[in-house]
Amino acid sequence: MGIANWIDVLGDLPKQAVDDAITEWLRGETKRPTPADIRLRAKRRIAQPELSKPDDSPFRPLDVSPEELARRRDVGETMANVYKFLRKMQE
Repeated sequence: MGIANWIDVLGDLPKQAVDDAITEWLRGETKRPTPADIRLRAKRRIAQPELSKPDDSPFRPLDVSPEELARRRDVGETMANVYKFLRKMQE
């Protein structure tokens, strides 16, 4: 039942928006998100106009060590795998 709820709530959103919302959540929160928490952040991300210059992005890493970049990449890959799993469960 839990996975179905996540798919129902997030399935209509673009993958990148959901990934960005999850990353944002992981950076700033200490509790587990609900599907609604991620949906709200993803919808805000979709509503943002595209920024003309990458340097203007509020989500770009600042002075991040190679170790931190590797950790973030691992988290991103893990979340992508979770997203793929949830999509397969929907089928």
